[in-house]
Amino acid sequence: MRNFLSRTAARRCCYTNESFDRARSSLRLDQEPIPPAQGREQRHFEAAIFDELLKCHHRFTEYTFGIRRVHPLPDSLELEVESEERAQDILGRFLPACDEAGEEVSGLLGLRVTKYTKRGIELHVAGQQTSLWLTGLPPATWKRAERSVLDNTHAVGWQPLWRRAYAWSRPELAFEARWNTGEWARQMQAGSWYTSGLLRRIPLFHRVSPAQVVTGYKGLPVLGYDGFGPVRWVLEIDFPDVRHHADRLVDMLTDRTFGLPLAPALHLEESQGCPLPPNILRLDDTERTGLLEMRFSTGVYRSYIAQHPEAADRIQQRVDAVLAKHEANSVPAS
Repeated sequence: MRNFLSRTAARRCCYTNESFDRARSSLRLDQEPIPPAQGREQRHFEAAIFDELLKCHHRFTEYTFGIRRVHPLPDSLELEVESEERAQDILGRFLPACDEAGEEVSGLLGLRVTKYTKRGIELHVAGQQTSLWLTGLPPATWKRAERSVLDNTHAVGWQPLWRRAYAWSRPELAFEARWNTGEWARQMQAGSWYTSGLLRRIPLFHRVSPAQVVTGYKGLPVLGYDGFGPVRWVLEIDFPDVRHHADRLVDMLTDRTFGLPLAPALHLEESQGCPLPPNILRLDDTERTGLLEMRFSTGVYRSYIAQHPEAADRIQQRVDAVLAKHEANSVPAS
């Protein structure tokens, strides 16, 4: 049993980038090795977090979307953020605010600061059983980041809704009723299981995969589904060598024990009458509620090196370490 748990913890680390001890202590025999979000509210919350992380990823980050590692629990998720600059980007995108008229609202509706601790900052949606921890930086840094967002909010004449009251404000309730109750919102929620699951495994792209740059966005629907079809999430991944590393990444994402229940969406190629380019792969589920499109490339990373030499050096060291592990594992025993 000890050997089994140790192997399971080591494998989990490939997806979460946690320390072995933390991964090992988090395993439960009655849970999946990487537990899914428990309950509809937490699942939808994490899907919204994933969406906002992609929207505010404008920097050249060392780790995937600026998240060094994750710690998934059934009722909570911890994201370890790589830098103060990224922390300001994230809080600036997450924390809700509205214009003077209360008609336009930015950020995650209902999001509030639960508490600051030595661990980091905890966020939740008011009135819901939700929890997100942002960690990796000293408490003073998180407070400074929030203060910076507050100052920027006031500077443009907007109101910081996350500080006004615990309950949802009138602008948030009105914005929710107007924009988040239609078919598109229902499709987002239907696929939240896999968006949340992908967020809980996001370090896979830099722990095991030698991805140099990963960017992403929410794409337009594609032909081949009934109605709108699932929300199409696109990840653009730059590798030193596409073919071998793309195959390995897909194998781990679709692993029956640690991955997600996704498979190549070959039915889309049949319905569209032509194959996709070899550098594009689409994965979906049997219920057709989630669609992940990965676009693999080489060379994008080189365009960032001159402007970000220090970050590029750290990324290259990480990539070299991953490639060295791959090479060591591929050498046959003598």
